[in-house]
Amino acid sequence: MDDNRRFTRLPQDAKACLVLPGQTIDGEVHDISLKGALFLALSDDLPTHWHEHEGTLNIELNDGEVVISMNVRLAFIDGHHAGLEVTSLGLDSASHLRRLVELNLGAEDLLQRELGMLWDNR
Repeated sequence: MDDNRRFTRLPQDAKACLVLPGQTIDGEVHDISLKGALFLALSDDLPTHWHEHEGTLNIELNDGEVVISMNVRLAFIDGHHAGLEVTSLGLDSASHLRRLVELNLGAEDLLQRELGMLWDNR
């Protein structure tokens, strides 16, 4: 399988909840990037028909001291995993996500390249 991702995925083990119309699903984020996240549901509550589902992913970092909240679209569901595409972020969440990526990439040039691709992709 080809991996055509343009954004670096950062491994995470963060508590999260996915809020979809009419339901909230508790879980964890296994990885995150500037453009998406891989969510693991802790129950069987993911929708079976995921096309065009949009919602909000809330990710807790540092034992809940920091929350990244992003509007997302379901890209795929595979068992208890959901691939999520970020559709928008608030300013505070974008700052936290940028800082998380910056700390994990460890290189300013890589961060700037990914930020450039993010803006070019809009």
